[in-house]
Amino acid sequence: MSLPFLLNSEDNDLKILGEIVVCNEWFVHVSKRSSGAYIKSRSVREMHRNTAKMLFGNHEDLYISEDILHVTLMDFAYGRNFFCPSKLNSIILRLSAAGLYEKL
Repeated sequence: MSLPFLLNSEDNDLKILGEIVVCNEWFVHVSKRSSGAYIKSRSVREMHRNTAKMLFGNHEDLYISEDILHVTLMDFAYGRNFFCPSKLNSIILRLSAAGLYEKL
């Protein structure tokens, strides 16, 4: 969920939540993201595991959890003139048949 989504939401509760986030500065500027300086001893940051390992894998003072918080559905969008939809569908079917989603 992004801050612009919250601030521009038609749902008043989400809009209020976005305003609270801005007021309390509960967001990380992109320029500070890779430093890890914003992660203090009493804080936590949710992100994709591979991103966390890439950004913070060499920080001995940070712990990267191996627990799974959620699984996200993934879709593919491609243009009408995409050159090989049958190949893409074949790959998707093979991934699905392999049960990769069950191995999370």
